[in-house]
Amino acid sequence: MGILKNFGLYIVASIAATVLPYLAIQYWSGIAYRGFMSFDILVLSILFVAFRYRQGKLRLALLSFCFLGGILSLGWDWENLYQESFDFAYWVESFRESWKGIFVLILAFLLQIGSCTFVVSRAKPVGATPAILFILGLVIVHNVMYAINSTVPILEFPALEQLNSYSKNQFNDTRNKLSEATLTAFPDNKSQAVSLKHLDATRTNVIILLESWGVPINVQRMQSEFAVFNTLPHVYSGLQKNDSSRTRFAERTSFGNAINALRVHGFESIYLFGGSDSLQERFRYIHAMEFQKVFFGGNLKGDSCPYAQPGICDKDIATKIDSLLSEGPLDSTSLTRKMIAWTTLATHFPMKDSATYYRSLQQTQSLIVDLAKKHPEVRFIVLGDHEPLLCPKAFRTTFYRKWVPFVVLN
Repeated sequence: MGILKNFGLYIVASIAATVLPYLAIQYWSGIAYRGFMSFDILVLSILFVAFRYRQGKLRLALLSFCFLGGILSLGWDWENLYQESFDFAYWVESFRESWKGIFVLILAFLLQIGSCTFVVSRAKPVGATPAILFILGLVIVHNVMYAINSTVPILEFPALEQLNSYSKNQFNDTRNKLSEATLTAFPDNKSQAVSLKHLDATRTNVIILLESWGVPINVQRMQSEFAVFNTLPHVYSGLQKNDSSRTRFAERTSFGNAINALRVHGFESIYLFGGSDSLQERFRYIHAMEFQKVFFGGNLKGDSCPYAQPGICDKDIATKIDSLLSEGPLDSTSLTRKMIAWTTLATHFPMKDSATYYRSLQQTQSLIVDLAKKHPEVRFIVLGDHEPLLCPKAFRTTFYRKWVPFVVLN
């Protein structure tokens, strides 16, 4: 039982070192793609305890190596998570809002150090053979689980992630810059604040954030996705840089700015999302954006679709929007002009495979086209929020980083 207790302590330290900063940053940001046990801290804790009871001239040097390695690993993990979660602008904005964020981060870091110190003080050496077998077993379990469901990895490798980040900085990442073929095919790629630029204050506007609609590196695929909208008049489309690359920030930027712009014109603001209000803590910030009406999956009727994040199907949200648009005259003389904001759900990862993603994307695009055809008097602005994130990395790398498409209809 003694060896199991020691391994249990090492596991607790590795989980605490990974989960605590995740929870701290999660307080402000979106969902990060990562494991929940730090491989670095696990191995270094086992080595530190073993060297602690070792005699000889190298003891101090080995202990120092493990200690400094642990500090570096903790710092790298924070940096990796920071890069995965939000950009610097969002970091500054979040901490300007409240002192609680600083307190949460400091508390998480202290708990990290405390958990590792507790392991060092209470654990005993477990022997080279059991330690090697234990670590090897964890790596095997991690790889097996990763093959089954790559969106929920067991282990996190801060040092390897940092080295990967350094290599990307050293060599040009082709996903950061649009290729010449993409620039030629889509010349309108410098538009900023699309939702503001194309708002029409004389009529009802519907702004749609199409979940995980990114810009494929394959030009022909992007052209085929735009072609879905070509049956509508006055189609205007292009690509937009989205540095924050998170749904939460995209909602606050696109929807919030639109509300502020149209509020002075007496527009009624309505928000719809088929998922739970707890997803990315929408109950916190959506209501703070001062929508006059808010509809989440819990107060909408419709089929419960088998998404990764359960919720009401996009087709039922489209039906609800149709009913809202049909409530009365919507021209400039009407007092019932609306600003309707809809965040879709069908393409929210994780999901089965890329084929499911593209099929769901096409279905939701078709719903939007049908709505726009039925209500030609309404301006529709369709935006991507970010490239696919919570998906296998091999699929994610087929998209540009922080670029999203947009389409303006009617």
